[in-house]
Amino acid sequence: MRHAAKWMVCFGLSMGLSATVCADPGKTLVLSVEVDGVWHRTLQQELEGSLRARGVLVVDSLVSDAERGCRDRSCLSQIGQSLGVRNILVATHYTQSSLLDVFLFESFDRTGEKLNEQVAMNDRSARILALSSQLLKLPAPAAAEPKGVLGWSTLPKWRKGLGIALGILSVGSLASAIAAQQTNGNPWRHSETFAPGTLDTTPLFVAGYAVAGLSLVGAGLSVFLPRGRTVNEDIQ
Repeated sequence: MRHAAKWMVCFGLSMGLSATVCADPGKTLVLSVEVDGVWHRTLQQELEGSLRARGVLVVDSLVSDAERGCRDRSCLSQIGQSLGVRNILVATHYTQSSLLDVFLFESFDRTGEKLNEQVAMNDRSARILALSSQLLKLPAPAAAEPKGVLGWSTLPKWRKGLGIALGILSVGSLASAIAAQQTNGNPWRHSETFAPGTLDTTPLFVAGYAVAGLSLVGAGLSVFLPRGRTVNEDIQ
């Protein structure tokens, strides 16, 4: 009701009762991201880009240096009205104490909320985004769906069966090849039908080793090849 009443007032103002600009409830301004009290352009641009990627309507920070250093409610309220934004974010990282402060000013109600925590330098950008998202009450980002999974339990049944079958074939072929190689060149028992001679099992063990190797490769691919998305998954 309170916000609805504000928009009633805004409608009246837009009809010429006042020149004040009404704040858009969907707009956010990153007023300043500072390190030890000094404006850090790169960190601010990273935060603005990350918030936009999360669906936040971030306006360009077209403010003066004096406005960027504004921290009291009346000054922040004026900035919100002049730019037509509802949320104003200010983040400051103190390197000596590792303390990160993120402040959100709500120009509708002229209220503010602050979050702070100890942050390491290599986590600073990510934590600024996390605290800002928390203050803006953004939903948690959806976990990325893996395009390839190596876990045995996640494999389709046909790939499990194929992998097991090829593995058994590989072991059997290897055993047969070893046995054939061990008997290669051995004399065979002659009889009235066959003349004396030696066994030549070279074709057998060569083929056995080849089948064992190919089967092992196939079994490995069946189990460890990343699983791609199917057409049905893409449609859903």
